[in-house]
Amino acid sequence: MLEEIMKKYYKRLAKEAWMNAILAALIVGFSVLLTVALGCWVFGVKAYWIAFVAFAIAVAGCAPLFYFKKYRPSKKQVAKRVDALGLEERLLTMAELEGDNSYMAIRQREDAKKALASVQSQKLKIAASIPLLIVSCVLLPCGLGMSAVAIASANGKLASGKDIIEEAIQPEPNVYVVEFVEVGGGILEGGELTQFIEEGGTIEAMFAIPDDDWYFSDWSWTIGTQTYTLQGEDKFFVADLRVYQDLVITATFASTEEVEPEEEGEGAEADSPNGEPEEEAEDSKDTKESEAGEEGNEDKEGEASENGKGEGSGGREQEKDTIIDGETDYGDVYDEHLKDAQDELEANDEIPDGDKEIVEDYLDNIKK
Repeated sequence: MLEEIMKKYYKRLAKEAWMNAILAALIVGFSVLLTVALGCWVFGVKAYWIAFVAFAIAVAGCAPLFYFKKYRPSKKQVAKRVDALGLEERLLTMAELEGDNSYMAIRQREDAKKALASVQSQKLKIAASIPLLIVSCVLLPCGLGMSAVAIASANGKLASGKDIIEEAIQPEPNVYVVEFVEVGGGILEGGELTQFIEEGGTIEAMFAIPDDDWYFSDWSWTIGTQTYTLQGEDKFFVADLRVYQDLVITATFASTEEVEPEEEGEGAEADSPNGEPEEEAEDSKDTKESEAGEEGNEDKEGEASENGKGEGSGGREQEKDTIIDGETDYGDVYDEHLKDAQDELEANDEIPDGDKEIVEDYLDNIKK
């Protein structure tokens, strides 16, 4: 009989119990979500979806557990809540005397029924637990925020806790100073002339641009007792050099001016067989001998001119600004090295486009 009387009130209080049970389950679920997501981030686990699966299992498993073990209302609890509407503990007394068939118990039940008829079930308010609501609201952003961190770490957008911890416990890397200097007529462009490189890092690309009447000779640097040299027309830049100590890298430029050849005697006079000059014919009367002598001198002077002696010998000098080392002309090797340099320049992705344009202009001007 008591169950029938309190049935409509029990339903309302059961809804309240389920609400509190779900809030308690959410607290557990958000705690699990926070813990698992934190573990994924700390240990660098990319399977962040495990945290959401654990959250769903925790909520689904804990909600009914909390309801039946803690929040499901009993008869006395329902009676107390209904009595609070102004029944002055009549329903609670009725519940305590359930099964008692004495005259007083019967009269008390009748009185309780009359009083209960004036109370509507809608007046029994459903109220969630304030502490449960506060704790769940606090854990909600914590769990979701940690999940976002785990997702970002798994996708490479954020460093994992493992990486941060390893970086924190590792000693500071050694930093070395790399200085670039030039010797001769030319400038260096590209990176900084003084670079600070961590141990094992590579230098910024540097380009050697010669001045007028100069050409680039070579790069050189010393590691320990060993000196290294990088040279050739197609080695006008240096890059990808790993650094394990302080370095001074020197760019050497050489002048294109060659040494002036010594001039040979002007006008080749015919020598006598014994090495002495022939004397002019004293006999001016012999016209034929004089003419023959003049013709002989003219022939010999022509031979001297053809042999590169005398005033005509300067014709075999070459333009000074086309000589590499005093012997080799640029034109003999330019085309071959130009193609190699252009291929190497195009294949190097580390050189910025602006620097490539500078180098291409430099290559075009070498031949001029």
